[in-house]
Amino acid sequence: MPRLTFAQRNQGLGLLAGGLTQTEVARRFNVADSTITWLVTRVNATGTTADNPRPDQPRVTSVRPDNYIRQRHLRNRFATAQSFTADAMVGNRGRSIHRCTVINRLRERGIHCRRHAQCQAPTQRHRLERQHWALNNRRRQWDNVVFSDESWFNIRHADGRVRIYRRHNERFANNCVRDVYPYGGGGVMV
Repeated sequence: MPRLTFAQRNQGLGLLAGGLTQTEVARRFNVADSTITWLVTRVNATGTTADNPRPDQPRVTSVRPDNYIRQRHLRNRFATAQSFTADAMVGNRGRSIHRCTVINRLRERGIHCRRHAQCQAPTQRHRLERQHWALNNRRRQWDNVVFSDESWFNIRHADGRVRIYRRHNERFANNCVRDVYPYGGGGVMV
């Protein structure tokens, strides 16, 4: 159910003053009748449509530890948030930093936990060939091309679940890719 904005609350009060019922106003804004009842009660009690200020717990870390968390994860992409909290890192109020705090600080800076790309790291020659192909095919009519899905089934081992912290467009960055041996373990492509 949508939440009424400040402008919608004032508009709803205007409609009520114009003679509409609470049910009609609720239908117009696609909210429950109780939302409009709450709005009228709030205005009668406080004289305003604004929300009460919500208490917010102070941050455990300041800017400096936040930057340290970011730099450490960018240097070691495969380090987990739990391993980071095992270090003797202490926040502003002398409290140890929780794993969720580390994850939240990384998310604030656009670094998310994802599965790593598992492939051979591209060489400089591979990069140049891909760039050459992209430049040659950029004017191609891609509306006539069909892409299909493939599935890989491992024969000897499971893929494991290794996570990595990275930014949005860093999937194939050198430090975000785990090298594998060619034909390691074997599998079937369907």
